[in-house]
Amino acid sequence: WGAGSLVNKIVVIFSEKRGASPTWDYEGLGIFAKITANTSTTLTFDTPAANVHRTVSSLKYHICDS
Repeated sequence: WGAGSLVNKIVVIFSEKRGASPTWDYEGLGIFAKITANTSTTLTFDTPAANVHRTVSSLKYHICDS
């Protein structure tokens, strides 16, 4: 993607490692936030720092229209 082409879209970052059926909507969700800037290799998104409190690998993501 080109620089700035994802601004104002939504990034949804989640884990597919959830083994059973979720017990509530968005269980396994890591981040659901508006993209404020992007380059060809990075995303900057708007979410409170308090919501980013885990170190997890092998996450998946989707980028959606807002």
